Amino acid sequence: MRVLSVATLFPRADQPGFGGFVARQFEALAARGDVDLTVVSPIAKPFYAGPPSRETLRSYPVHYLPFTTIPKLGARWNPALIARAALPLIRKLHAEQPFDLIDAQFFYPDGPAAARIAAELGLPLSIKARGSDIHYWGQQPYALRQMLAAAKQAGGMLAVSDALEADMAALGMPADKIAVHY
Repeated sequence: MRVLSVATLFPRADQPGFGGFVARQFEALAARGDVDLTVVSPIAKPFYAGPPSRETLRSYPVHYLPFTTIPKLGARWNPALIARAALPLIRKLHAEQPFDLIDAQFFYPDGPAAARIAAELGLPLSIKARGSDIHYWGQQPYALRQMLAAAKQAGGMLAVSDALEADMAALGMPADKIAVHY
């Protein structure tokens, strides 16, 4: 299975510990042998959108992709800005070797951004919730609207605990699509 994962929480040269738990999860997934993983890691660069860079140090390709945002004000538009910045690269990668699934590693902004990308490519979507993406962003009306739309579109969602699964359902996400994965 070819999986493209959108992960704003992911280690990089200037923040090697940032999102290390996501990198460890990806290493385990890639080691299975039945998943061909590619990661696109959007990096917020206020008023700057440079070309993507590709890391080859891992057992799977990681494309770091700067996207333009407005500090302190841009959160409501970040999913759209991420999708806009990522789509040219993802279309190219998909044309070279098609993906089977689009995956998001954090519910906001990754989830709504990945939902736009999946819709554009006609691919299924999976979204993982980790905690603050539900508890913080779920309290922001603009983010919650986007999260609920992405949840409705998703073929499946993962929560990292039973309590988080309950919190997701309480926000209005389809409970029958949520599985717990510790």
